[in-house]
Amino acid sequence: MTQDMECSAQSVIQSTAMDALNGKIACVQAGYYDDRFIQAFSSSMVPQHSILMKRGYTARVYAFEQAVRRFIATFPDSQIISLGAGFDTLAFRLAEANAPMRRYVEVDLPSTVNTKTALMARRRQFVGVVDPSVYEIVSVDLLDPDAPALLAATVDPALPTLFIAECLFAYLPIDATDALLSGLAERFTGTRALMTYDPVNPLDRYGEAMLANLRRFKNIHMPGVVGAPTIEALTARYTRLGFPSVGRTMLNVYDEVIPEAERRRLAHLEFLDEYEEWNLLLGHYCITLSGVDAEGDSAAIHGLLEGEWLVPEKAAPERRRVTPALFDAIRE
Repeated sequence: MTQDMECSAQSVIQSTAMDALNGKIACVQAGYYDDRFIQAFSSSMVPQHSILMKRGYTARVYAFEQAVRRFIATFPDSQIISLGAGFDTLAFRLAEANAPMRRYVEVDLPSTVNTKTALMARRRQFVGVVDPSVYEIVSVDLLDPDAPALLAATVDPALPTLFIAECLFAYLPIDATDALLSGLAERFTGTRALMTYDPVNPLDRYGEAMLANLRRFKNIHMPGVVGAPTIEALTARYTRLGFPSVGRTMLNVYDEVIPEAERRRLAHLEFLDEYEEWNLLLGHYCITLSGVDAEGDSAAIHGLLEGEWLVPEKAAPERRRVTPALFDAIRE
């Protein structure tokens, strides 16, 4: 990987951290979910976000929090390592709820880490929330070949560890992600798990348009998506790298992981009539759950969220399509 490629990947990751921050703030301001910490990381006006985007972000936040909570409940002395954490607030929300974590480590580039820690030091809502022996934010370049060893040195690699990565690997060169994950699988000898949020299906008409718009308007490239364009390819890749994997689209996650009562509440917040766009957008992003426990079994990790999951060797199930009738039923 050339130095230019490395700088480009780092620049994209930093810009998308701000995009995710603004999207989540827009959700909280509109009442999609509660987060008293997120606004502390932005002092500017948040751009307008569509209802589609806000519901998508909400599904993403809900799924990650539920899976992390279940991992902590299932495996005592759990460690969470958030790769490319950006301005995420899950560590603080879990700490405020007294989740029994052994460690929670956020990992990002120095500029993001410095900005986040400076803002936390100036905001009252962070005072006394996290135990400094539990929470740590560290600067590690995930493109560095030594990154797996550096991460293993921040925690006890023999304890149950869940790595989370929200829309990170799509922006990294394929060989860099492969080296990172295979290195982590080699060094973390106890229960190891990986939860990711990734774009998929870039080769159909909608996917091609989505990637073209990102290149044209934001100069964002996604080499990792081209390298694993489908859920089958993505889960096969993670499995090959030491994290046996299953996956599902965000459309399935919204329908099956978020409880019906919560979907009904969200439907009352803002009226959505862009059904086809909703199906297309959420059908082009997915969540994967990957890894093994200390005995080499994947069942508990693959079961961190409810529903049927797609494994690499099976054909994709027919996706449930959201229709006006379904949304009307949810709103009633």
